[in-house]
Amino acid sequence: MRGSQIRNLILLALLLALILLVLTSTIANFVIEYNWWKEVAQVGTWISMLWYSIAPSVAGALVAFIALWVAHARGLHFAGVRRGDFRLYSRLVLMGLAVVALLFASASIDYWTIMRFFGSRGVTLPPATWTDPVFSRALPFYLFDLPFYSELLGFVFVLAILCALVFWATARGWQLWLRGGSLRTFDLGPHALLLPGATRTSFVRVIAVILLLGFATWVFLGNYDITERPDHRSSAQCRSLQASAALPRRNSDGLLRGPSRKSQRPKPSGRRR
Repeated sequence: MRGSQIRNLILLALLLALILLVLTSTIANFVIEYNWWKEVAQVGTWISMLWYSIAPSVAGALVAFIALWVAHARGLHFAGVRRGDFRLYSRLVLMGLAVVALLFASASIDYWTIMRFFGSRGVTLPPATWTDPVFSRALPFYLFDLPFYSELLGFVFVLAILCALVFWATARGWQLWLRGGSLRTFDLGPHALLLPGATRTSFVRVIAVILLLGFATWVFLGNYDITERPDHRSSAQCRSLQASAALPRRNSDGLLRGPSRKSQRPKPSGRRR
């Protein structure tokens, strides 16, 4: 074997040992948790919980990585750079984008919201189910569907912004690098951050459309907040619902507190003649 191959094997072994050292506590907790669920004969439930907790993050990380990679590739194309000319840079960027995608997915995805949404798909409601007086939506819509839609909207919206930033940083960075720029000669003026001609590219137009649709969807979903705020001034039905709900509450509070001091008859203070 050559010296370079031996050096690569040593570096790979050190990297694997470092990964195992970092994941030691996680592996130990995994084994302990598996044995506990095995003791209570609920291994299937534990596997289902693992699936619902891992699968959304993995799927979100994969989608985010593909989107960020496309944004980076379009940025290189806009700057006139071919990936084959810089092999080391391409490998490092792939690793960096993968790490960013994992961190973004783990921070923006709540697996419990997704588990509740898919778990409620088989729920059958009786005919006399309660519906809100404004939109005629049943209670499962606000408990399961609306949180999932809000989570999905936030994921897509923030991912579109990240893709736009990756496209701009890649294209503008390579333009300045190819022009012979350096940190000493770099101008911090506002014109140095501009990317002329970017608005005419199809990628930027697609990102703009996604952001506009996301904003419109956010406004549409925001209408359902009326049911969570009964004192909203734009709906007479919500005000009537608030009044009808407040009346029995005041009556119950009065029964719990008892008669007030004003309603009690005052005792005579003088002698009776």
